Amino acid sequence: MAKTKKQEVCDHIVGYIKTNGLVKGDKLGSEAGLAKQFGISRTTVREATRDLIERGQVYRLNGSGLYVGEPKLVEQMHYHQLSSFDERARARGMTAIRKVISINIVNPDQAVASDLKIKTSDYVYHIVRLMSFDDTPITLESFFMPVERFPNLNVSTIEKSKYNYVESVTDKRVQKSVQTLRPVIVDDPQTIELLHLDHNQPVMCVREVGFLDDDTPFEVNTSISNSKLVEIHQVATR
Repeated sequence: MAKTKKQEVCDHIVGYIKTNGLVKGDKLGSEAGLAKQFGISRTTVREATRDLIERGQVYRLNGSGLYVGEPKLVEQMHYHQLSSFDERARARGMTAIRKVISINIVNPDQAVASDLKIKTSDYVYHIVRLMSFDDTPITLESFFMPVERFPNLNVSTIEKSKYNYVESVTDKRVQKSVQTLRPVIVDDPQTIELLHLDHNQPVMCVREVGFLDDDTPFEVNTSISNSKLVEIHQVATR
């Protein structure tokens, strides 16, 4: 689907902030000034900045103009809401982007094999995938899925919807996830770079085992999210 003019302007302003290394509190100028600078109507700039203000990326000081803000937290709910990555991006006027960093076929270690109810001699896909809203990285996933159950898994599939693929292949619903959460400080340079983390920034690491509606495990996923952009909201019921 083609982007609207308002979305193009939002992307343009966000790109301008990034390209020029602007940080929170730096002045962007007035709507009239931005309209002239970008060669677009003031009305379109106003619609775009309204969305950026709502998302926290820009704020306005009356009589002074627009300033660079800080993106609001992305509230990350329990399993079924985690799967609606596209909807959560659209709610912020942004586009959900999934980028596969690497995909390999390996033998699982004992913990992964046990969780997937397979043998360590079986083969699994090990996939690292970066989840972003536009050019803002949100979560880095590292997950394992059995090759035997998903023989046609590929990069194109994983950069769309993993859960839609799983349900289409198995003809079963993705039912639940058993999660373990722990705070960590990341020391892996690639993870720090991909998620734009600060040095020694604490983040939340979530390890989850996903199950189909017949209680068959289909993935083991360890994800790390930028704690400046994401808060995890768990709901427990009895």
